[in-house]
Amino acid sequence: MRSEIEIRAIQPADAVAVSHLASQSGYDRSPLEICNWIESLHREQNRQAAFVVAVQRHAVGVIEISIEHQLRRPPFAVLGALFIAKGYQNRGFRSLLCARAEDWARARGVKIVRALSNKSNTEAHRFYLQNGFHLTSESVVFEKPHLG
Repeated sequence: MRSEIEIRAIQPADAVAVSHLASQSGYDRSPLEICNWIESLHREQNRQAAFVVAVQRHAVGVIEISIEHQLRRPPFAVLGALFIAKGYQNRGFRSLLCARAEDWARARGVKIVRALSNKSNTEAHRFYLQNGFHLTSESVVFEKPHLG
């Protein structure tokens, strides 16, 4: 039933479910790490947010959005994680979460939303293209681990 579906800000109580969602997508984050991250969002509430789609109060999808300020371009929002639980995919939940994240960015004066996706995730590419996004770059990412 549609009335049992809720889009809301992520809460520490969602940490276990979100950890499972991340794991299904190949990202290993413990519930404690997720909980700490959720709690850190309060300090960054004008720069970063996350929302869940809950069915009967249980998080079955999550989206993360943050605002980037860079020298070379005006501020823009970046969609990070967008995970939907197996068994709940293809029900419009991705679109609902994206709309909520876009509303959050718009309320902060941001005019551009970017989505990052692994090159092999063609399902995500198709979703973004069908939902008004345009391919603007095929980047290579470099990472330097273990700073400190």
